[in-house]
Amino acid sequence: MCSEHKELRLVNGKHRCEGRVEVFDNGTWGTVCSDTLDGPDAELICKQLECGPLSSIDYYAQSFGEGSGPIWLDGMECISHESFLWQCQKEPWGKHNCEHREDAGDVCSEAKVTKEQHHRSKDCIREYDCKRGLSPDSGHLLRLFGGNTNCSGRVEILCNNSWGTVCDDSWDMADANVVCRQLDCGHALLAPGGATFSQGDGVKWLDEVKCTGSESSLANCPSSSPAQSDCDHKEDASVICSGLDVPPIAV
Repeated sequence: MCSEHKELRLVNGKHRCEGRVEVFDNGTWGTVCSDTLDGPDAELICKQLECGPLSSIDYYAQSFGEGSGPIWLDGMECISHESFLWQCQKEPWGKHNCEHREDAGDVCSEAKVTKEQHHRSKDCIREYDCKRGLSPDSGHLLRLFGGNTNCSGRVEILCNNSWGTVCDDSWDMADANVVCRQLDCGHALLAPGGATFSQGDGVKWLDEVKCTGSESSLANCPSSSPAQSDCDHKEDASVICSGLDVPPIAV
Protein backbone atom coordinates (compact mmCIF):
# COMPACT_ATOMS: atom_id res chain seq x y z
CA MET A 1 0.00 0.00 0.00
CA CYS A 2 1.47 3.35 -1.05
CA SER A 3 1.41 6.47 1.11
CA GLU A 4 -0.93 8.17 -1.37
CA HIS A 5 -3.51 5.36 -1.19
CA LYS A 6 -7.08 6.69 -1.31
CA GLU A 7 -10.53 5.10 -1.60
CA LEU A 8 -14.07 6.26 -2.29
CA ARG A 9 -17.37 4.89 -0.99
CA LEU A 10 -21.06 5.74 -0.51
CA VAL A 11 -22.54 4.93 2.92
CA ASN A 12 -25.94 4.90 4.68
CA GLY A 13 -27.81 4.15 1.44
CA LYS A 14 -29.94 1.16 0.48
CA HIS A 15 -27.11 -0.29 -1.62
CA ARG A 16 -23.47 0.44 -2.37
CA CYS A 17 -24.32 2.90 -5.14
CA GLU A 18 -26.11 5.50 -3.06
CA GLY A 19 -25.22 7.27 0.15
CA ARG A 20 -23.04 9.86 1.81
CA VAL A 21 -19.81 10.42 -0.12
CA GLU A 22 -16.76 9.39 1.90
CA VAL A 23 -13.07 9.33 1.00
CA PHE A 24 -10.37 7.28 2.76
CA ASP A 25 -7.00 8.99 3.21
CA ASN A 26 -4.18 8.78 5.74
CA GLY A 27 -5.88 5.88 7.52
CA THR A 28 -9.18 7.77 8.07
CA TRP A 29 -12.56 8.00 6.35
CA GLY A 30 -13.78 11.57 5.85
CA THR A 31 -16.53 13.39 3.98
CA VAL A 32 -17.00 15.78 1.04
CA CYS A 33 -18.60 19.22 1.32
CA SER A 34 -21.71 19.73 -0.81
CA ASP A 35 -21.30 23.52 -1.18
CA THR A 36 -19.91 23.42 -4.71
CA LEU A 37 -20.67 19.81 -5.65
CA ASP A 38 -22.47 19.75 -9.01
CA GLY A 39 -23.40 17.36 -11.81
CA PRO A 40 -19.92 16.62 -13.24
CA ASP A 41 -18.54 16.00 -9.73
CA ALA A 42 -21.38 13.65 -8.78
CA GLU A 43 -21.23 11.87 -12.15
CA LEU A 44 -17.52 11.16 -11.63
CA ILE A 45 -18.30 9.57 -8.26
CA CYS A 46 -20.76 7.17 -9.95
CA LYS A 47 -18.25 6.48 -12.72
CA GLN A 48 -15.36 5.81 -10.31
CA LEU A 49 -17.51 3.36 -8.32
CA GLU A 50 -18.80 1.69 -11.52
CA CYS A 51 -22.35 2.50 -10.46
CA GLY A 52 -23.87 3.69 -13.71
CA PRO A 53 -25.24 7.16 -14.51
CA LEU A 54 -26.03 9.74 -11.83
CA SER A 55 -29.62 9.81 -10.56
CA SER A 56 -29.50 12.64 -8.00
CA ILE A 57 -27.32 14.60 -5.60
CA ASP A 58 -28.00 14.87 -1.87
CA TYR A 59 -27.09 18.29 -0.46
CA TYR A 60 -26.58 19.18 3.21
CA ALA A 61 -26.80 15.61 4.58
CA GLN A 62 -30.57 15.54 4.00
CA SER A 63 -30.98 11.88 2.98
CA PHE A 64 -27.91 10.06 4.30
CA GLY A 65 -27.07 11.90 7.52
CA GLU A 66 -23.99 13.64 8.80
CA GLY A 67 -20.60 11.95 8.77
CA SER A 68 -17.76 12.29 11.26
CA GLY A 69 -14.03 12.77 11.16
CA PRO A 70 -12.29 15.11 8.74
CA ILE A 71 -13.94 16.86 5.80
CA TRP A 72 -11.40 15.95 3.14
CA LEU A 73 -12.70 17.73 0.02
CA ASP A 74 -14.28 21.10 -0.70
CA GLY A 75 -14.47 23.41 -3.72
CA MET A 76 -14.72 20.52 -6.22
CA GLU A 77 -14.59 21.38 -9.93
CA CYS A 78 -14.51 18.26 -12.11
CA ILE A 79 -14.58 18.60 -15.89
CA SER A 80 -15.50 14.97 -16.79
CA HIS A 81 -12.16 13.63 -18.08
CA GLU A 82 -10.83 12.66 -14.62
CA SER A 83 -10.71 9.06 -13.44
CA PHE A 84 -10.73 9.76 -9.69
CA LEU A 85 -12.54 12.39 -7.62
CA TRP A 86 -9.31 13.65 -6.07
CA GLN A 87 -7.92 14.49 -9.51
CA CYS A 88 -10.45 17.33 -9.85
CA GLN A 89 -9.57 20.91 -9.08
CA LYS A 90 -10.28 21.50 -5.40
CA GLU A 91 -9.24 23.28 -2.25
CA PRO A 92 -6.04 21.90 -0.67
CA TRP A 93 -6.64 18.46 0.82
CA GLY A 94 -8.45 18.82 4.15
CA LYS A 95 -9.02 22.59 3.80
CA HIS A 96 -12.69 23.65 3.90
CA ASN A 97 -15.23 26.04 5.38
CA CYS A 98 -17.95 23.41 5.91
CA GLU A 99 -19.58 21.52 8.75
CA HIS A 100 -20.83 17.93 8.64
CA ARG A 101 -24.41 19.19 8.20
CA GLU A 102 -23.21 20.09 4.69
CA ASP A 103 -21.92 16.59 3.82
CA ALA A 104 -22.59 15.55 0.23
CA GLY A 105 -24.48 12.46 -0.90
CA ASP A 106 -24.83 10.76 -4.27
CA VAL A 107 -27.43 8.45 -5.82
CA CYS A 108 -26.37 6.41 -8.87
CA SER A 109 -28.44 4.06 -11.06
CA GLU A 110 -26.66 0.95 -9.79
CA ALA A 111 -29.15 -1.71 -10.97
CA LYS A 112 -28.62 -1.07 -14.68
CA VAL A 113 -24.85 -1.33 -14.65
CA THR A 114 -24.82 -4.41 -12.41
CA LYS A 115 -26.76 -6.47 -14.96
CA GLU A 116 -24.59 -5.26 -17.82
CA GLN A 117 -21.36 -6.05 -15.98
CA HIS A 118 -22.49 -9.56 -15.06
CA HIS A 119 -23.43 -10.42 -18.66
CA ARG A 120 -20.26 -8.85 -20.06
CA SER A 121 -17.65 -10.37 -17.76
CA LYS A 122 -19.23 -12.55 -15.12
CA ASP A 123 -16.16 -14.62 -14.27
CA CYS A 124 -13.89 -11.59 -14.00
CA ILE A 125 -16.39 -9.76 -11.77
CA ARG A 126 -16.66 -12.78 -9.50
CA GLU A 127 -12.88 -13.15 -9.13
CA TYR A 128 -12.53 -9.45 -8.36
CA ASP A 129 -15.37 -9.55 -5.83
CA CYS A 130 -14.26 -12.74 -4.11
CA LYS A 131 -10.72 -11.54 -3.61
CA ARG A 132 -12.25 -8.66 -1.65
CA GLY A 133 -14.75 -10.73 0.31
CA LEU A 134 -17.66 -9.41 -1.73
CA SER A 135 -20.73 -11.16 -3.03
CA PRO A 136 -22.49 -9.73 -6.10
CA ASP A 137 -25.82 -10.75 -4.53
CA SER A 138 -25.24 -10.35 -0.82
CA GLY A 139 -22.78 -7.49 -0.46
CA HIS A 140 -19.71 -7.43 1.76
CA LEU A 141 -20.00 -10.20 4.36
CA LEU A 142 -17.27 -11.17 6.81
CA ARG A 143 -17.72 -13.16 10.01
CA LEU A 144 -15.92 -14.96 12.82
CA PHE A 145 -17.24 -18.48 13.27
CA GLY A 146 -16.85 -21.09 16.00
CA GLY A 147 -15.77 -18.84 18.86
CA ASN A 148 -17.47 -18.16 22.17
CA THR A 149 -18.55 -14.68 21.07
CA ASN A 150 -19.21 -12.74 17.86
CA CYS A 151 -15.70 -11.30 18.21
CA SER A 152 -13.70 -14.52 18.14
CA GLY A 153 -13.46 -17.43 15.78
CA ARG A 154 -12.41 -18.66 12.36
CA VAL A 155 -12.32 -15.89 9.73
CA GLU A 156 -14.88 -16.56 7.00
CA ILE A 157 -15.91 -14.64 3.86
CA LEU A 158 -19.13 -15.02 1.88
CA CYS A 159 -18.75 -14.97 -1.89
CA ASN A 160 -20.94 -16.38 -4.67
CA ASN A 161 -23.35 -17.53 -1.93
CA SER A 162 -20.63 -19.70 -0.37
CA TRP A 163 -18.82 -19.20 2.94
CA GLY A 164 -15.08 -19.84 2.67
CA THR A 165 -12.00 -19.39 4.81
CA VAL A 166 -8.67 -17.54 4.90
CA CYS A 167 -5.30 -19.30 4.89
CA ASP A 168 -2.97 -18.64 7.85
CA ASP A 169 0.13 -18.21 5.64
CA SER A 170 1.54 -14.76 6.55
CA TRP A 171 -1.41 -14.25 8.94
CA ASP A 172 -0.43 -11.95 11.84
CA MET A 173 -1.67 -9.30 14.27
CA ALA A 174 -1.83 -6.61 11.58
CA ASP A 175 -4.30 -8.74 9.61
CA ALA A 176 -6.26 -9.60 12.75
CA ASN A 177 -6.54 -5.93 13.74
CA VAL A 178 -8.13 -5.10 10.38
CA VAL A 179 -10.70 -7.87 10.85
CA CYS A 180 -11.53 -6.76 14.41
CA ARG A 181 -11.93 -3.14 13.37
CA GLN A 182 -14.04 -4.06 10.35
CA LEU A 183 -16.41 -6.06 12.57
CA ASP A 184 -16.55 -3.34 15.29
CA CYS A 185 -14.88 -5.73 17.67
CA GLY A 186 -12.17 -3.49 19.08
CA HIS A 187 -8.53 -4.50 18.61
CA ALA A 188 -6.94 -7.91 18.14
CA LEU A 189 -5.75 -9.92 21.13
CA LEU A 190 -4.53 -12.96 19.17
CA ALA A 191 -4.16 -14.02 15.54
CA PRO A 192 -4.09 -17.82 15.78
CA GLY A 193 -3.66 -20.08 12.77
CA GLY A 194 -3.76 -23.82 12.37
CA ALA A 195 -7.58 -24.06 12.49
CA THR A 196 -7.69 -23.10 16.19
CA PHE A 197 -11.49 -22.90 16.01
CA SER A 198 -11.75 -26.13 13.99
CA GLN A 199 -11.46 -26.56 10.25
CA GLY A 200 -13.85 -24.85 7.88
CA ASP A 201 -15.01 -26.10 4.52
CA GLY A 202 -15.63 -24.71 1.09
CA VAL A 203 -13.29 -22.39 -0.83
CA LYS A 204 -10.23 -20.76 0.73
CA TRP A 205 -10.94 -17.25 -0.54
CA LEU A 206 -7.72 -15.56 0.59
CA ASP A 207 -4.09 -16.63 0.99
CA GLU A 208 -0.89 -14.75 1.91
CA VAL A 209 -2.83 -11.82 3.37
CA LYS A 210 -0.44 -8.99 4.19
CA CYS A 211 -2.23 -6.06 5.84
CA THR A 212 -0.34 -3.12 7.26
CA GLY A 213 -2.97 -2.80 9.99
CA SER A 214 -4.29 0.58 8.85
CA GLU A 215 -6.72 -0.72 6.20
CA SER A 216 -10.46 -0.18 6.70
CA SER A 217 -11.32 -3.64 5.36
CA LEU A 218 -9.66 -7.01 4.81
CA ALA A 219 -10.58 -6.45 1.16
CA ASN A 220 -7.98 -3.70 0.91
CA CYS A 221 -5.04 -5.85 2.01
CA PRO A 222 -2.65 -7.43 -0.51
CA SER A 223 -3.23 -11.16 -0.91
CA SER A 224 -3.02 -14.06 -3.33
CA SER A 225 -6.06 -14.95 -5.41
CA PRO A 226 -8.15 -18.03 -4.55
CA ALA A 227 -6.78 -19.91 -7.55
CA GLN A 228 -3.22 -19.53 -6.22
CA SER A 229 -3.92 -20.88 -2.73
CA ASP A 230 -1.73 -23.79 -1.62
CA CYS A 231 -3.51 -24.29 1.73
CA ASP A 232 -5.88 -26.83 3.14
CA HIS A 233 -8.36 -26.24 5.92
CA LYS A 234 -5.99 -27.31 8.69
CA GLU A 235 -4.38 -23.91 8.02
CA ASP A 236 -7.54 -21.81 8.48
CA ALA A 237 -6.86 -18.41 10.06
CA SER A 238 -8.67 -17.15 13.16
CA VAL A 239 -8.96 -14.00 15.28
CA ILE A 240 -9.68 -13.18 18.91
CA CYS A 241 -10.72 -9.55 19.37
CA SER A 242 -11.19 -7.38 22.45
CA GLY A 243 -14.84 -6.65 21.59
CA LEU A 244 -17.31 -5.61 24.28
CA ASP A 245 -19.00 -8.99 24.16
CA VAL A 246 -15.81 -10.87 25.02
CA PRO A 247 -16.44 -12.35 28.49
CA PRO A 248 -14.09 -11.38 31.31
CA ILE A 249 -11.21 -13.73 32.06
CA ALA A 250 -11.87 -15.82 35.16
CA VAL A 251 -9.43 -15.16 38.01
